[in-house]
Amino acid sequence: MLFLLLLGGYMLRQAIKRFSSRGPKLKIGQLGIWTVETGHLRWSKVKLMLMHVTFDQSVTTYLVIRKRKQQSQVLVKFAVDDLDVDPRSLTVYLEEFGPKLESGA
Repeated sequence: MLFLLLLGGYMLRQAIKRFSSRGPKLKIGQLGIWTVETGHLRWSKVKLMLMHVTFDQSVTTYLVIRKRKQQSQVLVKFAVDDLDVDPRSLTVYLEEFGPKLESGA
């Protein structure tokens, strides 16, 4: 019973946090990419990857931003469904402005 109460409290906190954060989480431009967590990063400093994660029968696609020189270091990861752009448009924007986009599992 206590576990369910704690789980419910955690889920409520996450929902409030998500709905209270206004403004963009990701901006893509000719000079680089900006996120709330990292600030502005030049394209020459980052490597982008679309990662597909399968859980049961659903697939979630993430945009993963890594340091170019230390590719094992993930700077930030976004679930594409949480962004205000559809996955196809996101790919078009990133191909137009950013470095070569990689795909992974």
